Amino acid sequence: MNFEYSNLFKWLGVPCVIILPNVPEFTIIDANEAYLDLVDLNSEHVISKGFFSVFPISEFIDELEWETLFDEVLKEKRFVSRGIKTWLDPHEKKTSIENVKYFEITHFPVFDQDGEVLVIVRSLIDVTDYVIDRRLLSEAQFDVRFGNWWINIEKRTIKWSVGMNELFETGKEFMPNFENVKQFYLHADDEVLFMAQLFEAIRNKRILKTFVSVRTRSGKLRRLKVVGKPDHLGDACIGIHGTAIDVTKQHEDQNILKEMYFLHNHELRAPLARIIGLAEHLRREGSHDQRSEFLLDALLDSANELDRIIRQIVDREEQKGEKDV
Repeated sequence: MNFEYSNLFKWLGVPCVIILPNVPEFTIIDANEAYLDLVDLNSEHVISKGFFSVFPISEFIDELEWETLFDEVLKEKRFVSRGIKTWLDPHEKKTSIENVKYFEITHFPVFDQDGEVLVIVRSLIDVTDYVIDRRLLSEAQFDVRFGNWWINIEKRTIKWSVGMNELFETGKEFMPNFENVKQFYLHADDEVLFMAQLFEAIRNKRILKTFVSVRTRSGKLRRLKVVGKPDHLGDACIGIHGTAIDVTKQHEDQNILKEMYFLHNHELRAPLARIIGLAEHLRREGSHDQRSEFLLDALLDSANELDRIIRQIVDREEQKGEKDV
């Protein structure tokens, strides 16, 4: 089959430009339709022109990074990722959220027979939706105080989101692994218990639901609700992923609720029961005039009414406690 690869390059959906390694001009020798559409230029404005003359430095570009744009691929002679960069749509005259895009930019060399760099291919993959989704997720994780995690048992690797770094106050540079996460458990037994629950969820192919008390890097105590789901391919578990949610406030509220329940159900009702018992004893023992009988009846009525109110409070606290669980 006589296949024209030039047509493939021309109509490739990923914006690409081919550049000579002639320092410092870096002459553009070809650009596909997707690239020309992206930069809003015709081929005659690009082909045979120096890259930096077509795309000079601007206020949105780091000058040092722009000047050394192709140095690494020439020095290392290998594929180089330039990372995700912000890009403004030249079709628009005013900058707004609609005309800002994000591209993952890569440079890869094409070699001649002697192993020298013949040309550099610069490609740009639109990752705008990915970047926006990640930002929204990060903001949501910060506001709600939750994070996402992934554990691969076989490879013994852990990955987690920015939200997890926020929960443990580690900073974005922290790379979790099975050893350095041990510092966050309050007790060694906590790690043993969590791992046992993790393996049980994997073995039984069920959802992991548990609570873990941790100490952050700065020393804060936090209570986390951990939910995870094993990922199975056939009988093999390729990992388990889930979320961790900060429920410290709810945990503290439940402890306060338990204290109030104990106070109402025991410490208040105990002396009240003694008052009712003494009042009934006084009414049964000895003779009383009409006024004394009236006062004892009023005392017993008030005590019994207070007892009913305490019972109602205890019942409400029990119901609220069941809902929180």
